[in-house]
Amino acid sequence: MSQSLEQGKRKLTAKDAITAGALGAVCIAIRFLFMLVGGVSPYVWFATHFIDAILIGPVFMLMVAKVRKNGPFLLTSLITGLVLVAATWMFPITGLVGGILCELCLRAGQFRKKGWLMLGFFCFNLGFIGDFLPLWFTKESYLEYAAQMMDAGYMATMEGLLTWPVFGVIVLSILVGSVLGSLLGMKLMRKHFVKAGLAQ
Repeated sequence: MSQSLEQGKRKLTAKDAITAGALGAVCIAIRFLFMLVGGVSPYVWFATHFIDAILIGPVFMLMVAKVRKNGPFLLTSLITGLVLVAATWMFPITGLVGGILCELCLRAGQFRKKGWLMLGFFCFNLGFIGDFLPLWFTKESYLEYAAQMMDAGYMATMEGLLTWPVFGVIVLSILVGSVLGSLLGMKLMRKHFVKAGLAQ
């Protein structure tokens, strides 16, 4: 068994927890910011997961490089879901599932293999899709609730977008954003993080 895989099975230290907590807070802040930005237009809202996946990529890869242990990614996903549970009760559930799948991918790739890192990051980002699920799975009740806060024009545009092909496009956009975010994170890792002593 490789050293990286053995690291993944060791318990988190206090230092690891602090590092994961700080970087996890950045991920949560980015996701929360783009949820607010989504109030501009349904088109903007549905594109937010694509954008924040790109921005979170460097943070995620730095977390992988500094910790290389299982635990912080699941915790970050779950805590994000709990912090944003006011948006929908589905958030913690998708965060839990996405976090578990992410951890499994990272362990399978021994926290180093490029393909597994990218797949793990995609699962991590897919865990944030909980804010969209009510629009498709509890459509009528969600629209009734949203109509109390959004204007008629916003609601009319959103209702027109609630088709399964659009949902597929959202998932595809998360995949593309995750790939771009992963590549950006890996590039910054090699060019800046290692040089600065932030990662190995």
